Amino acid sequence: MRYFLLVFLFFYCGIHAQNIKINEVVSSNSEYTDEDGDTPDWFELHNSGSQNVSIDGWFISDDPDEFDKWAFPNITLAPDEYLLVWASKKDRSSIAYPRTLINQGDVFKYLTPSAEPNSNWNSLSFDDSSWAESASGFGYGDGDDATVLPNSTRSVFLRKVFQITDISEVSSLILDIDYDDGFVAYINGIEVARANINGVPPPYNSGTIQDHEAQLYSGGTPERFLITDFSSILNTGENILTIQAHNVSPGSSDLTIIPFLTAVFNTPNSSGVSPPEILNLITNLHTQVHQTLLLSLF
Repeated sequence: MRYFLLVFLFFYCGIHAQNIKINEVVSSNSEYTDEDGDTPDWFELHNSGSQNVSIDGWFISDDPDEFDKWAFPNITLAPDEYLLVWASKKDRSSIAYPRTLINQGDVFKYLTPSAEPNSNWNSLSFDDSSWAESASGFGYGDGDDATVLPNSTRSVFLRKVFQITDISEVSSLILDIDYDDGFVAYINGIEVARANINGVPPPYNSGTIQDHEAQLYSGGTPERFLITDFSSILNTGENILTIQAHNVSPGSSDLTIIPFLTAVFNTPNSSGVSPPEILNLITNLHTQVHQTLLLSLF
């Protein structure tokens, strides 16, 4: 079956407005993810002219009977600037600002335990001065470990402090983790994500449910976990991400844990760094438009 992409570009107001064009439309996205971890349709606008152009009050529609279906906010596109817009039906008319607060290569406190650690190990107040310190990722066997652990390591426990200056400015919190074979993650002592392991909490020497292969070392992407109810978990100021990562068995040929923590802010923010490309994390406008097989801009 063949699909024909129909894009209609209507009239524009202003002498320079005709330089704004629908540059690209993707109606079956499987590559790029939004801040919720979804892969909605998207389209891209381009200012091909030499002057700034405001698109405040412009509309986009996929319905010929409803031209003003979704209005653009007060945004100005600079010459040769592109703007990706999600056709997701999520109706978010403000630009989001993602910042990766914990990145691959960041320094963590870590422990490879030979006995059960203190039950308070995942809290912000825990004294980890006796723990070792090194860069992420942690593991052995895959050649992608900044900190190489001994072969047959059953588990490794990680601690990393991060800062949030204003919780009200955070619109979502995303944890991306590349792992082999399982893990439980906590923020300020509260479990926020887990994969492939049982137990609350799992014993330090627990194996995982089954094998799970890491992805980054072979060109893949980490697994994404959207943290809900983050406003009741985060502190203003210091917070801590803690992770216990487990191997499937002592005889396993490899172990990996590489975490990324990204906060999406509703205003510009200088915390952390821009999300690395491997996260495929794009946070832009979300229109009420869903069907990109028929788009109209005016």
